[in-house]
Amino acid sequence: MNSKMPDEQLISNQINTLRKVGGYAVLQNFGVIEVAGIDAAEFLQARTTNDVLSLKPGDGQVTALLDRKAHVVAYFSLHYLDDKFFMLAERNQLPAIIAELEKYHFTEKVTFSKRADSTFYFAGVKSAALIVQASGQTKLPVSEPYSCARVAFFSVGSILIARSITGGEGYFVIAPTSDKDNLAGKAQDLASKLGMTELSAKALNCARIEAGVLEYGKDVDDKYLLPETGLDESVVSYTKGCYLGQEVIARVKGQGAPRRGLVGLIFAKDNPSSEPLRLLLNAKIKIAGNEIGEIKSSCFSPTLDRTIAMAYVSREYRVPGRTLSLQLDLNKGEEECQAEVVQLPFMQAEVKGETAQKLYEEALAEFALDHEVRAIELLREVLLLDAGFADAYEALGVILNREGEVDEAIELMKKLAEIDPKSVMAHSNLSLYYANKGLKKEAEDEKALAMAIRMQSLSDQMTLEKQQEEEKIRLIEAARERMKMFSQVLEIDAEDHLANYGAGSIHVELGEFAEALPYLQKALSLKPNHTVSYLFLGQAYEGLNQVAKAIEAYNKGMEVAAMRGEMQPSQEMQKRLLQLEAARGRA
Repeated sequence: MNSKMPDEQLISNQINTLRKVGGYAVLQNFGVIEVAGIDAAEFLQARTTNDVLSLKPGDGQVTALLDRKAHVVAYFSLHYLDDKFFMLAERNQLPAIIAELEKYHFTEKVTFSKRADSTFYFAGVKSAALIVQASGQTKLPVSEPYSCARVAFFSVGSILIARSITGGEGYFVIAPTSDKDNLAGKAQDLASKLGMTELSAKALNCARIEAGVLEYGKDVDDKYLLPETGLDESVVSYTKGCYLGQEVIARVKGQGAPRRGLVGLIFAKDNPSSEPLRLLLNAKIKIAGNEIGEIKSSCFSPTLDRTIAMAYVSREYRVPGRTLSLQLDLNKGEEECQAEVVQLPFMQAEVKGETAQKLYEEALAEFALDHEVRAIELLREVLLLDAGFADAYEALGVILNREGEVDEAIELMKKLAEIDPKSVMAHSNLSLYYANKGLKKEAEDEKALAMAIRMQSLSDQMTLEKQQEEEKIRLIEAARERMKMFSQVLEIDAEDHLANYGAGSIHVELGEFAEALPYLQKALSLKPNHTVSYLFLGQAYEGLNQVAKAIEAYNKGMEVAAMRGEMQPSQEMQKRLLQLEAARGRA
């Protein structure tokens, strides 16, 4: 008997399609605030947690508004375009954001207005292809997370924002409300042709939780300190000037982890004969009768085939990989549950480059078996996913030329030359294809152009290699100079923790792993809770191929990092740990 209810099966189908192909939705719960005026940048710099003045036109960032005690008043993405700033946030935040900004608005020449726009969301490996086709461009006009651009979306002037709320690739299109129905219909038709699915609100929410994306009002609000949420890793600039709550943020960073923090919980596999766990928002989490945290967003994850939840827990229980025996308040009363603690996100969605590469390799395999038709289909799919995949252009052009479709092969190479004017293969192949059509002059012109590009490319490569070698020498010399400084300190005081750590980390950077060990071991004997020392110690053991000791160092380091709330080194150690364990499993 299938334990999933029909609604859950529908959600599962939508998320599976989202992860493999893509999905779309017309969002009702997001809106935009426009901030304009000659003082807008300076005003926002003094109010928000990130470095607004570092933004260039087309850039964006995630940021927050805090109160004096560093509680989160609002959390959103900020985008700079046409001398204006656009705040993209859940609609339930918009009044509070404007009220908070107006509270500190005195004589500055700046205005805040809630835009009457419609918000479309596209996600997954084919989302970029949809945006490119809908906007009539040769390539995606945004490349970095939170970047933005003006686009003609189905000929309607709109704002495109690169921001994912479901993991992997994701894009918001902000368009006039008057064109909502027209654009929704056209987007649905194109998405269907690409095999993308329309995402229900429940499926979108589940995908958001899998991606570890926080929702204001559920997972974060003004009851929580910013460091408790983990958002400080992405929304705080520690080099900008003052802003409200900065002193508390700096103090928490200096002292270590706050009392509680947000983690992921993956619950033990549900009994096949029963329904998935139904977790209550804000339900208290207990261990042996003692309260240690509370549940936030939760769902049954089709991707992981487990019930998952984001939860705030006391710092002593925030160790990734640890299994906890919990008591939870459920609809049917308190129940014992087993859950593994993980760092957010719960899963990493595949990006279009990875999918395109797999399809490209599959196409080559089909071509090797003389399955040209299937190879052509797959290569077209690759270029739909990634319009800049140069090898796919060449392979498709070769096959089409071989099949007698020379004109289409020529158009492909022209498009590649347009996307990448320095592509030697585009002009070399054009020369060949023109020759096949008897166009001698065109063939000679393309051949000459290909040769000129090749010679310039060789020259550029030689220059780059020389610069890289010079930079490598410079870095080594700089490392040696720093080593001299640490050595001098250690001659005076062999018990200096930072000098031992510094010497050990430099030996690791230089690939001198055996020399690094005694310094890092000494540093940890002096300060056992120094997280980054464990990271470098693990790397030293890796370099010496002492895998078991490297794993032990990373595990201990992650435990220390959890206690101190240091997410970045913990994430790096977890990544290395997973790679080591996977390699050991393959051996």
